[in-house]
Amino acid sequence: MSDDEQIDEVGEEEADDNPPELAPEPEPSPPEEEEDAEPEAEAEGAASEGGNDAPPEEEPPPPEIGETAPLEQEPNMSAMGDEGVDVDEYEMDEDEDDDVRKKSSRKIRLPSGQSSPKGDGTKDDKRKHSVAAHLQAEQNKQKILKAKQERENRRNALDTQHQHLIDVIAYFTDQKTKDVEEFVIDCQEYIDLMEFFFDKQGTKSLMFYFQDHDPPSNESGRTGLPTPGAKKEKMKRVMITSGTDIPLKGLCMYFLRPNSGVKIGMKNVSDECYFGMVTLRDPDEPGIVLDTLNDILQTIYFKNLKGNTTWVTVPDQDMATKIRHRFLTAITHYSEFLTDCKNDISSRLDLKEISNLDDISETAIKTTDDIMEAAKNPEIVQKIEHAVILWCKNIERVLAISKQMRKETDSMGPLAELAYWRNLMAKMCYIIQQTQEWQLINFIQVLLQAKSRVLRRWKDVDSRVSDEYHESRDNVRYMYALEKFCQPLYQHDPPGMIEHINSMMYTIRTIHTTSRYYNTCEKVTALMVKISNQMVASCRRYLTNDGAETIWSQDKHSMVEKLNKCIELYETYRGSYEATKAELANNPDGKRFDFSVNNIFGRFERFCERLKKIIKIEEIFNLYNPVHESHIDGLEDISARLITLQKEIQLKSYDPLEFRQPDFDEDFVAIRSAIDEIQIKLEGFMDSAIEGCPTAMHGLWLLERFKNLRNRCLDIDAKLWYLFQFYHNEIILIQQIYEAEKNDTPTPRGYPPFAGKISWARHLYKRLERPMKWFQEKTDVLKRDGATPTVKLFNSVAKKLIFYEILFHESWMTQCNSVYDALEAPILTLRGNMRQELVLNFDPFFRQIIEETEILRKMELEIPDIAQVVYYKKEKLYATYERIKGLLERFLGMKSKIPQDLALLMRPIMKKVEKAFMPGVTNINWTSFKTEEYFNYIEAHQNELEDVIRKLQEIITIRINQVLYDISHTMLIDIPDDRAMPQEEFLDRIHRYGGLVSQDLEYKSRICEHAVVELIHSLLTSCELPMPEDPYNAWLSGAGAVPLPGEDSNVKSGGGQDKPLIDPTLIPTQMTKEEMVHIYEECRHVFSFYNQKCIEALQKTARISLDILRTRTEEPQVSKRNPGKVLNRVPLFFADLTLTIPTITLKPSLNEMQQALSRGIQLICESLKRVIIWGQIRRSSFSGDSESPFYKDPTKGGQTHDEPVAQFARLQPADAYLRASMQVDTLNARLKNCFKPVMEHKDVSKLVLMMQTVVQQAKPRVQTIISQYMHYNFLWKDTREDEVEAVVATDPVITEVEAIMRTYKELDDEIDAIPQSHRAGPMDILTKEMKLGFRCEVKEWRLAYCRQLSNKYKVICQQIAKFVEECNKELQIPIKDMNDLYSVMSTLIKIRENMYKNDSMLQPIEECYAFLNSQKYRVPDDESNRADTLRYNFNKMLAKAFQTQDKIVSLQDANRKKLIEQVAKYQQDLKQYLDRYQTKGPMKDGLSVEVATDRLFTFQDEFDELWERYTMCNSGEKLFGFPRNEYPELVVVKKQLALLQKLYSLYNEFLRTLNTYHESRWPEVDTTKVISDMENFQTRCIMLPRALKDWQAFKILNKKVNDLNDWCPLVELMTNKGMKDRHWDKLSKATGFKFDLDNENFTLKVVIENPLLKYKAEIEEICNSAIKEKEIEEKMRQLEMMNEFDDGEGGFMDDA
Repeated sequence: MSDDEQIDEVGEEEADDNPPELAPEPEPSPPEEEEDAEPEAEAEGAASEGGNDAPPEEEPPPPEIGETAPLEQEPNMSAMGDEGVDVDEYEMDEDEDDDVRKKSSRKIRLPSGQSSPKGDGTKDDKRKHSVAAHLQAEQNKQKILKAKQERENRRNALDTQHQHLIDVIAYFTDQKTKDVEEFVIDCQEYIDLMEFFFDKQGTKSLMFYFQDHDPPSNESGRTGLPTPGAKKEKMKRVMITSGTDIPLKGLCMYFLRPNSGVKIGMKNVSDECYFGMVTLRDPDEPGIVLDTLNDILQTIYFKNLKGNTTWVTVPDQDMATKIRHRFLTAITHYSEFLTDCKNDISSRLDLKEISNLDDISETAIKTTDDIMEAAKNPEIVQKIEHAVILWCKNIERVLAISKQMRKETDSMGPLAELAYWRNLMAKMCYIIQQTQEWQLINFIQVLLQAKSRVLRRWKDVDSRVSDEYHESRDNVRYMYALEKFCQPLYQHDPPGMIEHINSMMYTIRTIHTTSRYYNTCEKVTALMVKISNQMVASCRRYLTNDGAETIWSQDKHSMVEKLNKCIELYETYRGSYEATKAELANNPDGKRFDFSVNNIFGRFERFCERLKKIIKIEEIFNLYNPVHESHIDGLEDISARLITLQKEIQLKSYDPLEFRQPDFDEDFVAIRSAIDEIQIKLEGFMDSAIEGCPTAMHGLWLLERFKNLRNRCLDIDAKLWYLFQFYHNEIILIQQIYEAEKNDTPTPRGYPPFAGKISWARHLYKRLERPMKWFQEKTDVLKRDGATPTVKLFNSVAKKLIFYEILFHESWMTQCNSVYDALEAPILTLRGNMRQELVLNFDPFFRQIIEETEILRKMELEIPDIAQVVYYKKEKLYATYERIKGLLERFLGMKSKIPQDLALLMRPIMKKVEKAFMPGVTNINWTSFKTEEYFNYIEAHQNELEDVIRKLQEIITIRINQVLYDISHTMLIDIPDDRAMPQEEFLDRIHRYGGLVSQDLEYKSRICEHAVVELIHSLLTSCELPMPEDPYNAWLSGAGAVPLPGEDSNVKSGGGQDKPLIDPTLIPTQMTKEEMVHIYEECRHVFSFYNQKCIEALQKTARISLDILRTRTEEPQVSKRNPGKVLNRVPLFFADLTLTIPTITLKPSLNEMQQALSRGIQLICESLKRVIIWGQIRRSSFSGDSESPFYKDPTKGGQTHDEPVAQFARLQPADAYLRASMQVDTLNARLKNCFKPVMEHKDVSKLVLMMQTVVQQAKPRVQTIISQYMHYNFLWKDTREDEVEAVVATDPVITEVEAIMRTYKELDDEIDAIPQSHRAGPMDILTKEMKLGFRCEVKEWRLAYCRQLSNKYKVICQQIAKFVEECNKELQIPIKDMNDLYSVMSTLIKIRENMYKNDSMLQPIEECYAFLNSQKYRVPDDESNRADTLRYNFNKMLAKAFQTQDKIVSLQDANRKKLIEQVAKYQQDLKQYLDRYQTKGPMKDGLSVEVATDRLFTFQDEFDELWERYTMCNSGEKLFGFPRNEYPELVVVKKQLALLQKLYSLYNEFLRTLNTYHESRWPEVDTTKVISDMENFQTRCIMLPRALKDWQAFKILNKKVNDLNDWCPLVELMTNKGMKDRHWDKLSKATGFKFDLDNENFTLKVVIENPLLKYKAEIEEICNSAIKEKEIEEKMRQLEMMNEFDDGEGGFMDDA
């Protein structure tokens, strides 16, 4: 509670106790005085409004770091009350006008017992008072009018820029714009703040608060405000502020203007102003504003600035990156500062929250006399002592925490040190401020006057707090001095840090030498360690680009530069330290830098060592980079190995910059070893590759590529001389090849003969010449002495090759003259004796001479004239060749397109085209000028033939084959593909669809027949054959039926020997009558051929339809093509399994479904009887030329609106036609139909026979399905009621009944889990009806159990209710005499005797009726109400009995309520403490030692208080004779806390001792002390109580102590002085662990952490041998000394 709130509360209490007296009204003043007084009144009113509308006062500047802020003294409330200050001053609000406020502030409090001089009023006085009140009312009215006028003036002053801000605020506060505008014009100050924000050079920020606040005053000009003196309630308001006068407790919306040099107007307000919003989660939470600001920085600004790189507009990218990093680092530091401030506020110790003594300070301690009186009151002193003790405990806890060892990590930088001391200073400063408050000072004065013993403890605590404060303040001052030198460590890269190191080191030196507190080696070392940590962290960030990349993914050269810069930073830092240390060492009077160099630089040094290894790896990989760029075959393995090494080191999961991990060092050694192997492999590969080259030129090329690898270890010169020697042998080989192949020269593929020979010679010459040029131009091999024989051999072979080329070139020129005869030959010729064919007459010598000429021209050899002519005319020759070749191929292609059955009919027109080719056989040659006319003449005849063939193909493809395809794919059935159906629907669909599909097939057959006739007619017309006139062939003219082959005995069918051949050379107009008859007979054969194809199409559709029906009758089976796929076929029929007690039946039966299937197949086959065989005259309403045939194909559209809705997916005929077609079917019944040919097909007849018994075959499967559900026959047994009654008679508990019901629930679930259907052949057997019957039987079982339970517990419930009713009647008897007392006591005895029995039955009754409700069993209302109120009535009876008993035992005093309340309060507090002890106590599993210790101290303090209260309550119960409450849990906790104190004190002492040993270097290890301490700890562990030995903490401690005891003998052996380097080497080999004694980091911790105990025997053997060797050496040394003494003594004797 704030001080102002306390004052308000005091004022309200005094106002309630002593109502204020009425003050006299002032005399009215003249108008001039009133006008002059108004500004003063307004100023006084503004001052008294508490800063709501007044401009903010200037706050004093904050104190410098290290200085104490001045403490404000609170007002003395008692003095204020004595002086008669009116309380109304503190309750003054802004809704009162200035004059009223001024009058109320001038009230005079009269002494008690005196009256006002104007109290005896007369009529004149009343009249004066009335005039004054009237004048006052007029003045108030004028002020209100004036305020309203000023409000309208403020409204008119609002411009567009003001309205823009108001609209934004209204949108984000979800308020109306008009309401926000009303809030803005409440005060002129709001308008002024907005104007100042819009002005040029105005403020850069403006804030709007939307939160609960007092209503505006009457001066705002608002209407509907509360009247003066009425109770004021807070309201949601929008207020404008600069952020310094109103505390934020809600929503803050702020506007910013980056450019204050521009005046904001209506045009630029949206561009110049930026908007933001801050919302407080909990305004009462300490530091919530800082937390909210930090969240905004982190989640909005920092996140967006980090993700966006375009806000730094600097041309230099590196400089932009640095600027961006510095800015982001500054934001991060500011965010951390806000977090620290939030932590400072939340972690400070508030003494008022610990013990609130405001009631004492406000009532008993106000003046010095009160202090003296309070010191004499033991109760007040005791309360104050208790509060001071609690304060001391909490302050000591804060001090203890500050003295604890800080948990520091490697990531902490030097600024963490500043944050720590700043936090400590804030804590101490807040405690000191509280101790200087007047209330606390009065409390201490009370204790001082009472001479309390607590005062000594308080002074000690106060002194410690002051010391801590001064130390932290001094340290903060020095840390702030160091901060500006530590900032570069966070903001700069290593190159930029170097220049600040000397300044930073000088500052550290100054701190060390001048600071009062921060001058110890430990603190300075810790500071410099943090500086080293920050340098390492900055280096890692610098090397990884702030974590965005790894060191391996960046450019290698730039990475090496970065690594060197980091090493340079370390060297500079270390050098500066050494220089400072040396400088201080020369100063005998100053302090020295005697710090632990290992602690300061050890981590940085190891980090730099790791960087050097990384540089070495980068250099190695850069050396072998040319291997990856080279394309030498065979280097892939080496390159892959190198790439693998790079990837392995790049893909390692560890961070290579984490120097503590030894994995990188192991990988570094492995890489060096692998590189050595790769180098050896590369040298061997070069030797084998050069030696394996087939020619010297290949070897030279390969050697040049090896040279480009720039590997110094490769011997290039040796291999060059080897290749020159190889070249000598190659010249000899070329000479041998020439001598062996010059007479039978191998010609290259695609080369003509002469060009091939010349090319062969030139190839040998180039093979001979290129290596020699290479050796001559690029090497100095020819200058050696051994090169002369090779040069002579080269000249000899080159001369032979040149002569060979000249010889064959002259021969070719002579042969070119024979090309003249080939040019005069015709372009076509006839080949064959019996049937001559046209072929091209193109001489191959044309191509040869053209190819020879083309190749020799490229070789720049001489070409004869005729060869040049042919070469330049090659395009015309090739064009003629390609043109005539294309015409021949086109003609042959046309012949291949003619169907074989139409070949004889097409022969006459084919003869005309062959005749057009004949001029090319006689007249046209390769040099003719009429070739183009000849080609056009042939194309004209070919186009005519192509038109005929195209027309025939269209008729055959579209009108015949397509229709036959449609017939073959027209299904004779239409059944659903995705579901089964009842047998009635199946027959209905087959019956209706069969009539429709038969008409469709007849329609398509008739169309196809007409197309065949038209085809034959068109063919005869194209061949210019005359139409027949005899009746037998009249069908060719479109009249009469078609006589199929075999119908006329005069004409034979078939084309064998009975049919005479037709001369194909005859022209159609020159044919004889007999030849024409045979032509017409061939036409009938064509007609018969297509008729047979139509019947085959009908056979196919019948077979497919029946096969589809067959597949619907098969069960799912595995696919033969895809064994992993199961073909899930949809069944044809479905039937239901029904429960007909006492069995299960199938409806419909199998016989009925088999009959339906057989009837359906019969209907399908009979639908083919309506399809007539071709060649017969039909009677129908169909006409091929009619535009509206009786059947309309739905796929072609054109349906009229009068047609009915379609019933089938495939066919949609009109129902009217179905009725009309019956008469047509009767007329065509005598014609031959397709039923017999189709049914005689073997596949169709086989399918029909298979389908006759397919349903009966599923009978075993149906019986199996029925039998598997017959095990549910127990559900419909006749003995159901008897069995249920027998179970209920055993008095089962409700859980047992629920278990039985669960079995029935499981049975329900089991019934629900029964499949919905079963597949049995063509049937889908549904189980829905059967499952419904099963469920009904299960429900009957449940109802039977519920009936029996209801009947049983109804009787019990009635008995208990009757007993309760009787007892209540007996307890109502008033106790007047002994008889009444005896009667009541008898009733109580009866209740006591039957209480357990009846009480034990209440729970089963309630459970039973709850169970019946859960089973939805209907219970009568009276029975249900009786069961619901039974427990209430029973408890009411017991309560009445207890009351009666209390009345009887009324001898005891009834005024012991206070004790009972204390016991109850104590029990509640104890329960809360035990709950927290179990959940958050020190014995919770998984706690660390530090956390458990802190919790132990906390819970021990609370336990001490609880134990004192327990002693007091127990004594009171014993005193009044109450039953004594025992708390065994409290005793258990007491024992546990005592044991925990012993255990954790020993544990902490052991950890501190162990940490001391771990930091000891190996040569400095004191084994005697270690063994002694460990034995001591082991003894103390053994002496701990037995109850501790099962606790986890004791087991961990005992294990650690035992492990160290096992280590101690080994450590003692290894630290003996007899251990030499050879012994340490033996230990390293025996254990596999390297004992690096020279390393300053080799401590006892390193040895203990390695698993060396398993080598205990080997270590003891080696160490014992070292001891024995040491003893032998000592004895040998003694013998040598004795020998030396003897020698010296003997010499003396000789001299004598």
